Amino acid sequence: MKDPSMIELLSSALLCSQKYLQHYRLHDLSIYNRGNKRADITEKNVLIDPRAEIDPTAKIGPNCIIGEGVRIGPGVRISNSIILDGVSIDASACVLNSIIGWNSIIGSWSRVEGTLEKSPEGTERISILGVGVTVYPEVMIRNCSVLPYNKIHENVINDTIL
Repeated sequence: MKDPSMIELLSSALLCSQKYLQHYRLHDLSIYNRGNKRADITEKNVLIDPRAEIDPTAKIGPNCIIGEGVRIGPGVRISNSIILDGVSIDASACVLNSIIGWNSIIGSWSRVEGTLEKSPEGTERISILGVGVTVYPEVMIRNCSVLPYNKIHENVINDTIL
């Protein structure tokens, strides 16, 4: 018999992280106070590793987790996303409803987003980038899964990049 508490789909990870962040906001603010030294650029439910570098003009939140060594450039917007360790997000990029894998690079003026609308299979559509993915400047990725070490040169919508 299936355990109903198990995460079966990666899209569930965003919902789980949102619930986790809400729980700690209500019951234990110490988790936020450890790493979030940049309250001026964040909205509620944001957890930032203290070793992340964030430009003061970036806007982060709600419901974001920013990992160790992440570099976020000027004018970047991140919402409802998980950014894993070592990611670089260049100037004026936008990341919404997405999971960005370790050591990925998001070029300037790029957009990586999931729409959270239901797919024909009944799952929510988000964008997921594997480890070491490079998204070139001015490229849009919407509702896509990108396997590790790919380089994305052009816009991609509702696809899996192998």
